[in-house]
Amino acid sequence: MPRFSVVVPTRNRCRTLPFTLQTVLHQDFDDFELIVCDNCSGDDTGSVVSGLRDSRLKYVRSDIPLAMSDNWEKAVEQASGEFLIVIGDDDGLMPSALTNIDAILRSSGMNALHWQRVNYNWPDFPIPELINQLVIPLDSPNQIVDGRKQLQRVGRVPGAYVGLPMLYNSAISRQLTEEMKRRSGRVFKASSPDVYSGMSLAWLAGRYASSGQPFSINGGSGTSNGVGTTMLNNTSGTAQEFRALTQKAAMPIRADVPDVPTLPSAVADSYFRAKQEYFQHEARLAVDRRRLAQDCLKSLRDQQPEQFRQSVKAIRESLADVPNVQRWFDRRYWNQVDKLRSATSDWSWQKGFRYGALHLDAADFGITDVFAAAQYCGKFFPEMAPQFQVHSVPYSLRIRKAVRSLMGG
Repeated sequence: MPRFSVVVPTRNRCRTLPFTLQTVLHQDFDDFELIVCDNCSGDDTGSVVSGLRDSRLKYVRSDIPLAMSDNWEKAVEQASGEFLIVIGDDDGLMPSALTNIDAILRSSGMNALHWQRVNYNWPDFPIPELINQLVIPLDSPNQIVDGRKQLQRVGRVPGAYVGLPMLYNSAISRQLTEEMKRRSGRVFKASSPDVYSGMSLAWLAGRYASSGQPFSINGGSGTSNGVGTTMLNNTSGTAQEFRALTQKAAMPIRADVPDVPTLPSAVADSYFRAKQEYFQHEARLAVDRRRLAQDCLKSLRDQQPEQFRQSVKAIRESLADVPNVQRWFDRRYWNQVDKLRSATSDWSWQKGFRYGALHLDAADFGITDVFAAAQYCGKFFPEMAPQFQVHSVPYSLRIRKAVRSLMGG
């Protein structure tokens, strides 16, 4: 049994996939298997993988296009490692990631490890203002997280889901994934498999380690599902296919969740489904429905008047099971919907150190793919200490000196 199974579900991304696989195959830790699960791609994905000729690489392919969650389920079924790590086909691992992850898991004794992520937008990112953006987190602490408390935070603030131990850019023990299968029949039971797994695993793990040092890169490319469904109003071909395959797999968004193209909706759908499976009797773990409705409304961007009206209507209809909240929504929003307007996106950003992260234009450093981004970002981080130490004060104060040196400051 290998120590790690690194799993890469993919569909029609033969252009970005080879760079993702390079970030794994160039690790300085050999006890792993790399599994590529091809969701019936119509491009050269099979040839890209076969051309790598590496004994650690396993390739499987579905005969028909599957919903994202079904392909992820098929992917993790192939894994035999002690710990599982899922990354996207435009993402990557940082240099020495597996060595550091292994050290933390052994020293902490935890069965789940979450970490911060670098964010990198490929040159074909569909929002021109954000092309080549590279964001490197430098000011996050090492900590042991109470999963139940983190779930409470997510119920109030959907964006807190990024702190969950998702089976995506986290290392999760096989014991936990087997427990998920035992309890609910499968690992992924929502249209957003990564978010759903984070909810479920936070509950099952109870406590998990969280590293302030990033071990992976979250890549955004021209065909990213998340970008298409939450930033482009479901107008991209990728988003439309995602919705069609999800409907076919009988995983449509729940009736009590606003069916609108926003991140809060996707998070809430996963939360409700995970609650139904694992913690339905925990009253303190709940979604704030008023806050959800407001967050969805505020997250609607760049919509024409009629589309915006239909989106507000969808938010209202999702509140039918909570009449008091729906009446509140009517008084505050629906009764004056014609006076409301969709917000306009402002994608502008500035280079420099802000909000605990370094914001760069990757093109300034000749970076055009996730492998090059990983090699560059690796310069910012020292080797991990042999023992995982919890720091209430950000561990990266020493890294800032390295940043200034690298940036010539």
